[in-house]
Amino acid sequence: MWCPICGKELEQNARFCPECGAKIIGGAPTPYIKTKHITSPAPTPVSPKQPSQSNYSPRPARHYRRRRRGLTVGLFIGILLLAGGGVFGIIMAANWGSIEGYNYYYYDNPTPASVESVNFDIEVSDVILQYNDSQTDHLVEIEYHYRVSGGFMDEKTFEDIYTVTWDNNTVTFTSDFQWFTNWVFNDRSIVTITLRSDVIWAIDGALTTGSLDFIIPENTVFDNFTLEATTGDIDLTLLNGTVFQQDFDVVVTTGSITISGNEAEFQQDFNLIGTTGDINLYGDSLQFKGDIFADISTGSVDIFLSNSEIGENMELYSTTGDIDLQFINPTFNSDISNWIGDVSTGSITLILHQLDPMATNVTANFHATTGDIDIEMTLDSSIAAQFSSSITTGDIDYYNHGGFQELASVFQTVGYTDASYSKYQFTLSVTTGSIDVSGLSA
Repeated sequence: MWCPICGKELEQNARFCPECGAKIIGGAPTPYIKTKHITSPAPTPVSPKQPSQSNYSPRPARHYRRRRRGLTVGLFIGILLLAGGGVFGIIMAANWGSIEGYNYYYYDNPTPASVESVNFDIEVSDVILQYNDSQTDHLVEIEYHYRVSGGFMDEKTFEDIYTVTWDNNTVTFTSDFQWFTNWVFNDRSIVTITLRSDVIWAIDGALTTGSLDFIIPENTVFDNFTLEATTGDIDLTLLNGTVFQQDFDVVVTTGSITISGNEAEFQQDFNLIGTTGDINLYGDSLQFKGDIFADISTGSVDIFLSNSEIGENMELYSTTGDIDLQFINPTFNSDISNWIGDVSTGSITLILHQLDPMATNVTANFHATTGDIDIEMTLDSSIAAQFSSSITTGDIDYYNHGGFQELASVFQTVGYTDASYSKYQFTLSVTTGSIDVSGLSA
């Protein structure tokens, strides 16, 4: 038997190797590792001295000093900016002032064309369109009334604040407001455009920030008529006899459209479009020879028409808002009239009083995704009407005040089946909401 560690021959049943000291267990030795003892040399004596900063890690100290320096610089710069802003504000306040005045522009044509055009694009000003009260020397007169405040105004003129382009040959007027480069603020500016009444005008106007008012006198004739406002309202008043020969287009991004008048005629399409705001149309004896189109994203459509003529198609849309309609004795220029009313979040309300006979079949489709449909109808006995309704979540209620009958989900006048013309046929659908129809046939 031999020791597997050092190779020394061992006696039988030896428990330890006499040479290396390995322990033998069950005939197999357990390794034994000798420990070496190393004696370190004695340390060299060091003269005692006071502890220094070098005994500590220098990284945190340098980091702390850098932060303090950065904070100090930042604070210093902030103080300078505040102080500079305060000094600038004091200087501006000490030199604050305003300028106010009028600028005039004129358009003349010794031989006016059959249709004259006016184009304008105006920024940061309200616009007043008007016709002359008496005969004027010019076909177009533009009055620019301005009042502007800011610093160092003593050195500024109208030309420093406004960039105006005036093309006398085509009656084009543009105005841009240079507020930032001049440190000025628009207190009030109004552009008044006066048109001579003995000329047929084509209007194409745009506003960036401001409102437009236009009172159109009696018996005025327009060719093309287009108005657009980015931020502001458009308010038109039509007096008796106003005629629009071409399309009538009014568009507003943020603002409302209000049109009111009597005995005006729209010979082509009538379009009102808005993004945020309301569309309002009020009139008596208005004539819509073309289609009626109104579309608003966030806002309502409110239409009140009495004794007015409606064309072949009427489409009304509101994404978030209501459609409110009131028609009293409408007439029609076609034997067929198609109506569409659609709201995503909002309700549709129709009040219809048709007491005069008619020779037209009206087909209407009204839909509300989230909202109600409410209809109140009063008809002459010669006019038939039918309502078919469907709903996903909500109720359908029909109210017969005379001359109507309810057949399942259909509500109709008693003689509807026998009538071949002079009929109103409504298809109503709601996803979440209610449908209420009140009918009276007298």
